[in-house]
Amino acid sequence: MSDATGKSAHVAESHEAAGSTSTNNTTKEAQALASTMTINSLSDLKAKSPQLYNYMMQSIGMNICIQMKQQQDNLAEKWREMREDQGG
Repeated sequence: MSDATGKSAHVAESHEAAGSTSTNNTTKEAQALASTMTINSLSDLKAKSPQLYNYMMQSIGMNICIQMKQQQDNLAEKWREMREDQGG
């Protein structure tokens, strides 16, 4: 993938899910890409490895959802504390 300066970077595999054959295949594909290819853009990754691209997009989406949930929970806790402090 390219960073803001346009330099290409080797694809790095980040994997936290366990047990799935599909996930294991994606992990193997990511390892193969990381050791043999340079990816210059997301469209390049999508063309060379659609399965890895889809996995990466799903992971990014899941991380966004997790962060939003944590922020919502934190905000709800702050509102609860504020109500308790005001005697309500």
